[in-house]
Amino acid sequence: MAWAGSIYAASYTPGNSVIRWSADGTTWTSVADNGVGDFDPTTGSINYTKDTTAFHITVLAGTTVPITGTAMEPAMDFTMAVTFKPGYAGGSLYLEFSDLGLGPTTGPVESSFGGTVGSGATLTFKTYASTLNTLFALTTPLATGSGPSIDVLGNVALTTPYSLTEEYIITQSSIPSQPRGGGVPTSGDGLLTLANVPDGGSTIALVGFVLVGVEGLRRRMSK
Repeated sequence: MAWAGSIYAASYTPGNSVIRWSADGTTWTSVADNGVGDFDPTTGSINYTKDTTAFHITVLAGTTVPITGTAMEPAMDFTMAVTFKPGYAGGSLYLEFSDLGLGPTTGPVESSFGGTVGSGATLTFKTYASTLNTLFALTTPLATGSGPSIDVLGNVALTTPYSLTEEYIITQSSIPSQPRGGGVPTSGDGLLTLANVPDGGSTIALVGFVLVGVEGLRRRMSK
């Protein structure tokens, strides 16, 4: 398995991550790493902004391998800041970040989020893995939580190359045309991390057992 894992890890190609957003969950605007709309030329990082008549995406940024984590122990960081404008009729905004070609990974997984949810808004943070190894595949849910603070732990056994996806769903109620204080902001940072412990930690336990035995032998020989 270690041999197979090294092949999968070696086959990972940085620069395939994509960020996308949708105002209805159907029609999407996508921004690829180093593609049109990405203001960060660094491979493994996407930085995007967008202004519409209904809302302003101040920042939509994602980092992944090789900047954060490795192919076998990925760490995907997804930051967003959105302001819904006066006169917003109400609805949901979908924000997603995905990468592929990761793994294999067997071990603990953590999905966490921290931020500020605006007045009249709710925020749902979801994470997924998929051995289909395609962007934005929602095959295996890893975590679902509601903001402003989320921390969900779990375990995975992904023995073939896979994709990961983080998703925000911001549902904002209607905003008066001339609200006191202007628009309504929601912002935060989500992190999806996986650790690779292929044998469930038995190797670490065995090393500890051997060290204890060596120490006992050393003490007996020193007497």
